Amino acid sequence: MGQPACIDDSALDRLRRQGGPVLVREIVKIFLEDAPQRLLDGRAGAKARNLDATRRAAHSLKSTAGALGAVELKAVSEQIEELAADNQGAAVDALLDRWDASFAAAERQLSAVIARDPA
Repeated sequence: MGQPACIDDSALDRLRRQGGPVLVREIVKIFLEDAPQRLLDGRAGAKARNLDATRRAAHSLKSTAGALGAVELKAVSEQIEELAADNQGAAVDALLDRWDASFAAAERQLSAVIARDPA
């Protein structure tokens, strides 16, 4: 048995209907290039106790993850965004590894989308 799906394929299907597989590939590629920096920015903000920077990074990831159907990444990003807005640094810190792991899982599945969707 493989890993559970962390991507809601219906979100990708909606994007395909709106703009075709080329649009999906481009959005996914941009997301996969951009997201690691957002994670680094969020982690750096948490470390420096600049929780506004963490909140902005989480908000950015939440929005795009939601559009791509990355449900776990969206959920963790939303939690971090809310906690950072409430200035709960210790609670943010407790979620950072889960944030990274949820991105890694989404990255694996979204990379497979790029590989299987026609250009």
